Amino acid sequence: MSSTQIPLDPATVEALCRDLDLAEVGAAFEGGTFAVVHAATARDGRAAVLKVGPPDDVPLLTYESDLIAAEFDFYARTENVLPVPEALAQTVAGGRPAFAMTLVPGESLVSIELPDAERAQVRRQLGRLVGSMRAVTGTRFGYQRSHDLLSADTWRGAFELMWRALLTDAATWNVDLPAAEILGLCERAAPLLDAVQTPVLVHFDLWDGNVLITRGPSGATIEGLIDGERAFWGDPLAELVSTSLFADPAADLPFLEGYAETAAEPLSFTPEMRARLALYQAYLSAIMLVEAVPRGRSDDREGEAFLRTALLAQLATADAALGDRGL
Repeated sequence: MSSTQIPLDPATVEALCRDLDLAEVGAAFEGGTFAVVHAATARDGRAAVLKVGPPDDVPLLTYESDLIAAEFDFYARTENVLPVPEALAQTVAGGRPAFAMTLVPGESLVSIELPDAERAQVRRQLGRLVGSMRAVTGTRFGYQRSHDLLSADTWRGAFELMWRALLTDAATWNVDLPAAEILGLCERAAPLLDAVQTPVLVHFDLWDGNVLITRGPSGATIEGLIDGERAFWGDPLAELVSTSLFADPAADLPFLEGYAETAAEPLSFTPEMRARLALYQAYLSAIMLVEAVPRGRSDDREGEAFLRTALLAQLATADAALGDRGL
């Protein structure tokens, strides 16, 4: 269990049932690294899920403040676009933010071995869904947080704030990151980041573990996309970081075909796009490196080595792509 996953005490459970209109709270689900998640039943009889963040005295990364509220907001904003849980209600009980949502049927894509044709079918569905998210737009870039420290009027400004906050967190938790190189690449990429004019809602955690599917006579169907707490308003290209986690999204042809069906434009992997994508990939790798310390995973040397190697390769890719662009 992560150091942020604090078990619920009976008084908090009672308060949550009252505030969120739950009839009962059941067993905790395994997995996850931030919140505690329990099966629940709403008073109207629907199967539900209760998600509870850590108490407010638990140290978090800067972007992790209001993470529970951010996930609730993601579901509320995308319920007419994506197959997401219905966000029922949110509250703060015992100093802990929490919300209830409906239970989505299905199993995670990471837990099922699918035949190639069926997996391609799912990837095409996911591409369509991600393409449709291009229609979910906002008015400001970055993370939506109560402290308003990680948002700006431009994507370039917000992305720099996001990086600077993470680099500060890295220093706080004694995680060595190549800060000067990262900020230098962001500065070189400024003209490309400025080309992103519309804030689009980005889930940023759509790896196979957060894609729920069911299987029937006609094949596999995506029933739900979950765990939207990492979401931010930014470049829609950033969504490809997690949909092709640590892989080249240009090789995911079924996904790209589905994406082209619903997005405003198909994806073409120009040097400009490669540079932006590599910076977004590096950002997620850096988050995963830094969060391992407060979440109690700092003893995973193999995982750390993998992430650090990935980060350096992603920064090198960004550098090369910017060079190809003459920046």
